Amino acid sequence: MKIKFCYILTLFMCSLVSMYATAQHIAECATPFNMPDPLANMPASKLHRIQAGTTLMRMYIHICRNNDGSNQPMTQAAVEDEVRITDSVYSQGDICFAIAGVDYINSTTLNNAITSSALTPYLVANCFNVFVVSLIPSAVGTTFGTAFDIPNNYIAIVPSGFGARRTFIHELGHDLGLFHTFRGQPFESGTGTCKELVNGSNNTTCGDFVADTPADPYDNGDNTTCNSVSNTCVWNGTCKDANNQLYSPNTHNYMGYWPNAGAACDRNIFSNGQFTRMQNTITNTTILSNCVAANALNVYNSSASSGLQMVVARDLVQAGNIFNTGNYTLSGSVQAYLTSSKVDLKPGFTAVPSSAGIVRVLATTCQ
Repeated sequence: MKIKFCYILTLFMCSLVSMYATAQHIAECATPFNMPDPLANMPASKLHRIQAGTTLMRMYIHICRNNDGSNQPMTQAAVEDEVRITDSVYSQGDICFAIAGVDYINSTTLNNAITSSALTPYLVANCFNVFVVSLIPSAVGTTFGTAFDIPNNYIAIVPSGFGARRTFIHELGHDLGLFHTFRGQPFESGTGTCKELVNGSNNTTCGDFVADTPADPYDNGDNTTCNSVSNTCVWNGTCKDANNQLYSPNTHNYMGYWPNAGAACDRNIFSNGQFTRMQNTITNTTILSNCVAANALNVYNSSASSGLQMVVARDLVQAGNIFNTGNYTLSGSVQAYLTSSKVDLKPGFTAVPSSAGIVRVLATTCQ
């Protein structure tokens, strides 16, 4: 039996590496902001449900390269390391991610001029799709990632969007229904947007629609002392809201831009309200709820010698001649991923992939 075993364990990080010491104003992500709250008209009975344990989401990784296979932005191992870090962040809000597959796309155009329409043919159903590319062109400045829509089930990210910048975590937040904390400020103003007031009286209808994230005055084009942070990332600006109240933003929220505004602002927090909003968005958005893995799966009485096999469950995957009904056999060029907190390979399980195939057993700690 020839099988490649890979065990992925979640890594927990108490703090993240400091980011930038010099002032810079950039459009970190190109995710659109000028849209209504997708949960605004949701009946209260469908919101704020108590989750039955952790929600495990399937994630599929696409690593783009040029036509000839050159200019690969990151190795598969490096991307998987970033998924583990991201998983440790989201698990604090009972959301986990499991890698359901990885592939390589040889397309110079896709690798250097990413668009939503260009990605569509490559989307794997019932998964978050993460496209790792070399460049995301933007007319508004440097762009490290984009989620294309809110909510959504695919993002594009460049190598500099991983690591300490934490754009990967930021873009997944957009996919799960989060807006920027400064939505409504001049940099993100438009039809349907409005500034959140410091007193919170409009915090569910303006700004980012999350009550426990403070009003954020960040403006990507504002270089004045009114809107500034200290060299230790303490907001020391004098900007005031429409009620003449002084802002006091959280400069460490993943959905803010303060790390790009000029200080060592480690982004290292989602609020409880943001986690609740993401859980509600997952539950009430079909493209996201379809990405949720089952609690347990049994695979038997079947075989595959080509194509993709995604066997992902939160608590248990069992594979083999279960219930004496037939074996589970993987061979040829099949791309198979068996992922769970516990994977039982029973008698009757056979994996003999060819040089073009792969069978991976991935262990998560998502429970």
